[in-house]
Amino acid sequence: MKVIEIEGLYKAEEKDLPNIFETFRRAFGDYPKLNGMFPNPEEKQLAVEMVVEYYGYFDFMAGRFYSLDESLRDGIAVLHSDEVDYSDEKFEAAGSKSEKFIQCADELGEEGVKRWFGFFDEVDRLESQLELPEEFIYVDFLAVDPEVQGEGRGGRLIDAVCAKATELGLPVMLFTNGEKDVRFYEKHGFRVIGVTKSEEYSLENVYMFFGE
Repeated sequence: MKVIEIEGLYKAEEKDLPNIFETFRRAFGDYPKLNGMFPNPEEKQLAVEMVVEYYGYFDFMAGRFYSLDESLRDGIAVLHSDEVDYSDEKFEAAGSKSEKFIQCADELGEEGVKRWFGFFDEVDRLESQLELPEEFIYVDFLAVDPEVQGEGRGGRLIDAVCAKATELGLPVMLFTNGEKDVRFYEKHGFRVIGVTKSEEYSLENVYMFFGE
């Protein structure tokens, strides 16, 4: 297993997952890319909870969660590209279908769960059409608790990852949504390398790279 070790940041342990997941939930309350598929606020909140549980456990198994400190008021998932290999077996091994995930899925209902899985299958399908380098660092779940946003926490996290990437001679890849987020990453040295769209799922993802 290839992992990215970043000095100077707090490396989250398994005991920290409830707190860092709560930070993700609070930060992603307005998760814009789900607006088209889940316009109902209550359904959207359930969908966000499912994202955090499902992909959060996978990211923890396959990579590292980092925060600026043990307060876990911010967080970022960092994975080596070799480990970003989604499969049902790997999600099962990670415990992604947690008790919380199943509870939210039950509340969302069969049709909503079908939409949820269809949406993220479409994200993966569209991403597979992009030309990506053979090896890179993948960033997921960059989040800052709303109560402490505006303090530069997100910038310090992404800068630490990019500094490590430069040291390793690897590019950094992520995808985001919305002009505000694109401008944030551009400020930290990222550039747009592709945009994927799906009218069926009201989806538009902007893929960005740092480095060569």
